[in-house]
Amino acid sequence: MGKKLLASIEHHFGNLATPRTGNAKQHKLLDILVIAIRAVICGTDGWNEIELFGKKKKK
Repeated sequence: MGKKLLASIEHHFGNLATPRTGNAKQHKLLDILVIAIRAVICGTDGWNEIELFGKKKKK
């Protein structure tokens, strides 16, 4: 189901334009969206917790 979910998210958000510039483009926007969605589903509260969630799940 993981690949199917990612394909669905990519289908819906893959063409989303990013306003980010320079070093802010270090990570793909789609990757950030997937991490944020998964983190919120797991109960995080705010961007700091989303960042910690992403770092813990990096591997």
